[in-house]
Amino acid sequence: MNEESVPIPAVYKQGKGCTRDWFPEGKKGGWNTSMVAKIIRDERYAGHMVSGKKAYESFDSRRQVGVDRSEWIVVRDTHEGIVTQEEFDRANGNMRSVAQGRKRELDIRRQEVSAAVSEAEAREAVEESGKREYREALRIREYLHLEGYDKRMMASLIESAKVMGEDRLEVVWKFGDVYEKILGEMR
Repeated sequence: MNEESVPIPAVYKQGKGCTRDWFPEGKKGGWNTSMVAKIIRDERYAGHMVSGKKAYESFDSRRQVGVDRSEWIVVRDTHEGIVTQEEFDRANGNMRSVAQGRKRELDIRRQEVSAAVSEAEAREAVEESGKREYREALRIREYLHLEGYDKRMMASLIESAKVMGEDRLEVVWKFGDVYEKILGEMR
């Protein structure tokens, strides 16, 4: 319709003498998909009066908000429609299938993005775990060459210790996995 220079409703109304300006300074709109979709869904073109689509946010507000479609007031066959009810229904039936297809595409894309985010978070967690292990290994290695008991060293390496018997002690290391890894490398 843009190629055929069909005026959009606002430009058409201005051509008929309406003084309201719907456009920002210096801009005149052309046809777009959302404008066409809005017209196809508008029941007035099928001969019905529709009101109550918007309501004021509060009694003292100038801001209007959309009202749920189930609450609109629709009075059928108040005037002769530009299209028949069958044409209106057929056009809206096509709109729903296009919208549903688009919704499916968006759902698939949303799932892909969600999977990519999860994968990035997993990589970051693995990387952070590697950094943590490296820091812990550096901390442990500073004590490898001690030749005697050092209370500070023991406090920084041991989470807990339990005496299990006369000759048995159970030690829970703060950095158990890293400690085992270093001992394995030393053997």
